[in-house]
Amino acid sequence: MNRFLPLVAAAAALRPLVELHRCGDYVVVDKPPGLCMAGVAAAYPGARSVHQLDKPTSGCLALALHGDAAREAHHAFRSRAVAKTYAAVVDGHVDVDALPAGPAPDLAAPPRERALPAYAFYERAQKALRRRRGGARSPAEAALEATPWSEAKRRPRLREPFDAEAAADAARAAAADDAARARASLGVYRLPDGALVVDAPVLDDGASFAVDAGAPRGRRSVTVARVEARGALGGRPCTRLAVETLTGRRHQIRAHLALAGHPVAGDRTYGGSPAARLMLHATSLRLLDLDVAAPDTFPALRLDAGEA
Repeated sequence: MNRFLPLVAAAAALRPLVELHRCGDYVVVDKPPGLCMAGVAAAYPGARSVHQLDKPTSGCLALALHGDAAREAHHAFRSRAVAKTYAAVVDGHVDVDALPAGPAPDLAAPPRERALPAYAFYERAQKALRRRRGGARSPAEAALEATPWSEAKRRPRLREPFDAEAAADAARAAAADDAARARASLGVYRLPDGALVVDAPVLDDGASFAVDAGAPRGRRSVTVARVEARGALGGRPCTRLAVETLTGRRHQIRAHLALAGHPVAGDRTYGGSPAARLMLHATSLRLLDLDVAAPDTFPALRLDAGEA
């Protein structure tokens, strides 16, 4: 048992979660900033999380109340049949008109490059030998021609060169896949309706807390944001955005907005300016039959000054 869970449960009890929706299958809560997923789990023992919010992010968070509901929700997330929106206050005045125009994002994955296994190279070499009629065979060639793969795969010295060929082919295919993903990702641009799109891979290798947006070996990730207001927060220029995620990577919104040059205020991990909290709030969630909103009641998410 995690020795910190009693402390997490006590912290959760001090600030009970506001329930936005409850039925026989799900409960949707308005998670406060600063509460981690373990704290949510402690408040709802037996419930299963179907998605996550970062500890400093607040807003709509759905929990499944039984296994069948969890499986149905996970399937909806995998098939991208879920819509989530966020309110974000970011550093600087976002000038969408200064961005290049681009098309609506297409999330269809490019065809994967095929890599051949070791036995394919082995059998190719056997066929090449058998096409050579006549002529002397070296001991290695004779062994190759006479030994089926089912036996050769258990003889390290015989299969070693073909393992090396397979490894080189796998590296070639991986490089081709990386290049295809990079070509599919369109970068930072604007849509005809004025929306800001960040279409950049996100690499989450587990080696560090922060993810790497724009890394060629990352997973395809797309964020769409629309300007709601421009003004100032704590005397600094800032912009309020309505944000949607078309994919669901860890730290996706935070890393993508930082890549676009406008980190979320209060986000020390990705270079945001100081603020009382991370200015990111999940405002709505549409999942299966659920359509739930968490009203933006945080004063810190309102701008201090008028539009620029």
